[in-house]
Amino acid sequence: MDFDAFAEAWEAAWNSHDVDRVLAHYSEAVTFRSHKAMRLVGTGELNGKAALRDYWARALAAQPDLSFVVVDVLHGYGMLVITCRNQHDVLAAETLRFGADGLVIAASACHRPYPFGSVTDRALRRSSPSCRSRQMISTPPSETSAAPATMFQVGTSAKMK
Repeated sequence: MDFDAFAEAWEAAWNSHDVDRVLAHYSEAVTFRSHKAMRLVGTGELNGKAALRDYWARALAAQPDLSFVVVDVLHGYGMLVITCRNQHDVLAAETLRFGADGLVIAASACHRPYPFGSVTDRALRRSSPSCRSRQMISTPPSETSAAPATMFQVGTSAKMK
């Protein structure tokens, strides 16, 4: 399966706002998880194409300007992760697992609860230890109080130094 081509078709289907075009990628017995579904349909796990159609039809009606731009496609064994940004610059990740027929049999959506780079995002990044750690690793040592962790290879396993 060409995952990059799939991601392009997925993006085009979503941006067309044609629910059936989006659903063409999914198995009849698909399981879908998303915390955003809770607000619209009362559950975070949807089972079957009919339930998914209902949720996505409601979501598109509630957001007529919804659009996605694929940011990255991560390839896995029988699965992929699509990271994308919506029309409000909110980052999302869709994890899609495929059946033998090439249709999605399981999907999960995770969303950043606020736009990247927003005041809320910047404030949380300053206050969160995990965000500070990521910033330290991506910032040159001269700009942090501690040197970033480095990786070295020992046999077949990587260890922190």
